[in-house]
Amino acid sequence: MPVFLELRRLAGRGLVATATAAVGLVGAGCSLAQISVDVVVGALARDHEAMRGMFANVQSVPGVKLVVYTVGPVLLYLGLLVMFCQLALTRAIPVWRAVAVVLAVLVSLLGLDALPVVGLLLCAGLTPFARGGISSATAPN
Repeated sequence: MPVFLELRRLAGRGLVATATAAVGLVGAGCSLAQISVDVVVGALARDHEAMRGMFANVQSVPGVKLVVYTVGPVLLYLGLLVMFCQLALTRAIPVWRAVAVVLAVLVSLLGLDALPVVGLLLCAGLTPFARGGISSATAPN
């Protein structure tokens, strides 16, 4: 999540950057909720049938399926897409980093089997931001 704050800083902290970071952070929170539910259900269920029943119980809570499993996680990718395109267009980052993130989002549409490729592409695009390695002084113009 600190990545979105760094991206917002690099984008100039304006209204678009702030809104985009907020959307991405909400998506990250929803994704963390989904992962947490999946891990807890996987740890508590004694078999696949029990797991299906537990997921059905969780997803039957009004709004959970929509927020945690459908729309919410998409906001993470939407935030990344918009932010990286904005940064590439303003030349705050190298274009290839934005291309890596855009490709990661597109490849993620292929399903869970594509997650290793998505992870590699996201690492290529995001690594310097996670450690605060790109600053406006070192970013290409």
